[in-house]
Amino acid sequence: FKALSPMVAAMADDAIMGKNITLAVYDGAAYRPVACLTSNGISITQEMLELPITKCSPDKKSKKGDLSYEIPFEGQFIDTTTVGGDTAKASYDFLVTHMKSMKDTDSKTRWKQTTTIGATSDVIYGEGHIINLELTAPAEGEATFSATLQGEGWFSSTEPEDEV
Repeated sequence: FKALSPMVAAMADDAIMGKNITLAVYDGAAYRPVACLTSNGISITQEMLELPITKCSPDKKSKKGDLSYEIPFEGQFIDTTTVGGDTAKASYDFLVTHMKSMKDTDSKTRWKQTTTIGATSDVIYGEGHIINLELTAPAEGEATFSATLQGEGWFSSTEPEDEV
């Protein structure tokens, strides 16, 4: 994480609390923080390609292929779309509509993750697709949702530009 390295180095002895790492989804005008996050993360995978065994190279070898990432996140379902709802946030109701809109327009979901420690914030941006969204609604208890955003390309400390 290039974007986190200065903070991590400066705070080497201090644990970074999960509540200080937030996720937001771009709605076409502004980034909406994912409402009432209970957890979020990023999972990076290094593809390993096996090379063919030859007479010149009889040992099994591999080389590095592509890097990919996914962002799993979970939150509490709150009203973010109706009159009186918290329309500045992204919850299950917003994300359902957003997924459909991204599919219909063949667009990518833009996201940003902010890590805040004291007065310092580090932000990374990326694009991808929400590949699953699940609502859990127990008979007694709060409704929650979980989702996975699959990255396309790589993330950066620079915000993507709008396509014209």
